[in-house]
Amino acid sequence: MPQYTLRDLPQDLWGRFTSKANHEHWPLRALFIQMMDDFASGRSRPKGAPPEQMPIYAWVRPYYAHLSRSLPGFRQHSYNAQWQLLISHLRSERPRASDGSLDLLEPSRRTQVLTWLDETTPIDRPVSLKLTLRAIAHIGEGPSLTENRRVYQYEVLGLPPGQQAWIADYRGGWKILRVIDGVQGEWEGAHASADEARHALEQTVAVST
Repeated sequence: MPQYTLRDLPQDLWGRFTSKANHEHWPLRALFIQMMDDFASGRSRPKGAPPEQMPIYAWVRPYYAHLSRSLPGFRQHSYNAQWQLLISHLRSERPRASDGSLDLLEPSRRTQVLTWLDETTPIDRPVSLKLTLRAIAHIGEGPSLTENRRVYQYEVLGLPPGQQAWIADYRGGWKILRVIDGVQGEWEGAHASADEARHALEQTVAVST
């Protein structure tokens, strides 16, 4: 059975939720299952619209968190000032991290991205890493290399500032290559899948930050 963990819950909301659950004699697991069943069956639904998700900008979060912690009052600046500081920080830390798409965003979209970052980035503790993979190299068979085509190398997105990493099917397993502050390491590990390698890297980075 899949297992899930809820992180970064507002303390006041969690306190009110558990207090009411205890008052009404609801074990938390049973309460969650009942609420999920009610929602899935259409018997109840949340008030308001679901929050917009922007996973394609998740790699920006560590840089946004760094500015939030290192520049007092950063989040109180205007959206335009925040954006300029963020772009400047990205260019100085990892010039190749952005493909230029951030510079092309309309002002309204920039505001949406900054709002999403503000709502999903805690600053009182290190950011919980959730790394993502971007396919950058494929291999295949046949004259056009389209038969049995598959990804054999990924770029890792979402690392803290000053870090880069790649995951590749290399010499008998999925290995990880890291660059930290411009210093390149060696291909390490022999994981069974790219996702397993990604998870191992998440754990390694979380311990070291």
